[in-house]
Amino acid sequence: MSIASKFDLSRISMPGFDKAFSRIMEYSYPYMSKEEAHRFLNPSLKDIADPSLFKHMDEAIELFMKHFKAGNRIMICGDYDVDGVTSVALWIRFFEYMGYTNREFFVPNRFKHGYGLSPAAVEHIIRQQPALLITVDNGINAGSVVDTLRDAGIETIITDHHTPVNKELANCPIINPKIPGCLFPEKDIAGVGVAFMFLTALRRELRKQGYWNEVRPEPNMVSDLDLVALGTVADQAPLYGLNRVFVHYGLRQIESGKHSNRPEFYSYINSLFSTFPNYNHYNIDNDFLSYKISPLLNAAGRLEDGMIAVSFITSLSQSEADTRLKQLIELNQKRHNLQVKMLDIAYIQAHQQKNSGGLLIYSPDFHEGITGLIAGKLSDEFKLPCIVLADMGSEDNLKGSCRIPEGGSILNILKACSEYLENYGGHHAAAGCVINRSSVENFRKLYKQASLMENTAMPVSNYMADYQVSPDFLSIDFYDRLKSLEPHGNGNPRPIFLLNNFNFNTKPVRGKNF
Repeated sequence: MSIASKFDLSRISMPGFDKAFSRIMEYSYPYMSKEEAHRFLNPSLKDIADPSLFKHMDEAIELFMKHFKAGNRIMICGDYDVDGVTSVALWIRFFEYMGYTNREFFVPNRFKHGYGLSPAAVEHIIRQQPALLITVDNGINAGSVVDTLRDAGIETIITDHHTPVNKELANCPIINPKIPGCLFPEKDIAGVGVAFMFLTALRRELRKQGYWNEVRPEPNMVSDLDLVALGTVADQAPLYGLNRVFVHYGLRQIESGKHSNRPEFYSYINSLFSTFPNYNHYNIDNDFLSYKISPLLNAAGRLEDGMIAVSFITSLSQSEADTRLKQLIELNQKRHNLQVKMLDIAYIQAHQQKNSGGLLIYSPDFHEGITGLIAGKLSDEFKLPCIVLADMGSEDNLKGSCRIPEGGSILNILKACSEYLENYGGHHAAAGCVINRSSVENFRKLYKQASLMENTAMPVSNYMADYQVSPDFLSIDFYDRLKSLEPHGNGNPRPIFLLNNFNFNTKPVRGKNF
């Protein structure tokens, strides 16, 4: 099939889609049909699949409605990263749309409770005595914890997007596209995307039952896609399919510069435009979320408490928002300082281990809230699996943040070494684990072997250009066509062009960001 016959979309009302751009589509997106390319270049909310395709969705909605109609206490349990924080913020707003006040929000503290439904978190939940617990961005590997909660009189709905590690899933409704038998076609949405789909189904059920009216109007949830976009980008979910739709419309919402439910958060976003003049209401992209907003919000959960970020996003009070913003700025600066010090130590160990298959880095001076950043940095630079360990509350155990270059699976490596792990879980690209100090050396040997095997299965990564072009291509029209490929990010990288024998007539202007 020729390039033109496959990707010349001029016949379906795509002005400007010429042969040159067709070649870019052919090279970068060879798996797409013409129809798929059209959807890719024109993200539409109409392409969102029916949330009822999630396994257990009908059962979960029925359980929620039972407790809602009874006026029972409902608790939302999130995670302390941006994906989890935005998921909790979505629920806060939806309960406000509903006018439902018998609810509580809980983001486990990294240092007091650990991640997800840990024993300490479960103890806190039981003390609060909700009738229904709904997890967001966590819980898929909770297993028997759900039985413990049921014995305490608490029913559970799990909404999550992480890969199940245990074969036996919890005995409760589970909304997760990765569980066996789930027909929802989009398997790579973030936790906030799963939460959004659940709330979409819940809104529909409330409509069926005549709940929405003039006093309590049905919410237009497109306006909440700003939170979905932020959580999706921060979690580095691949930007194709439904994630692309979420981020496309979420960025448009942020570009509007205002939101009735998040006025103080948007006031902060607007203030960034004067600090970073490359961005404005007409030019916000994935990088703006990744590098200007996400680190600030993530700093709360890394160093103190994720609820600080939740409060900042959802605050309707300027004084409260100012207080939370001051906290976040201070925490983010502290995060930066710690990261610099930890990288200095980690680089020394990484250079010593770079020929051993996988990096296993530890120092008693490491802060557990920063290890994920260090692991990601080292994995990217050395093109190796990397686990960075730090002390945790228990004197016997170490907590690890695990990363691997694109194309590999850190979960495969952890599974091969699981006999020496207390627990582990996450995604193929990024995961976490807990290891007993007494098992570290045995784990190290098996980890290096498993890493070598996984490395051979990963594609060789060489930095290279995608296309060789002539200066004739470099026009405003061509740039505008390239904009249709956005948003860029994980799963949809920016195209790289090579120009041979090209000389600048004037010296390029360079600054700290260029």
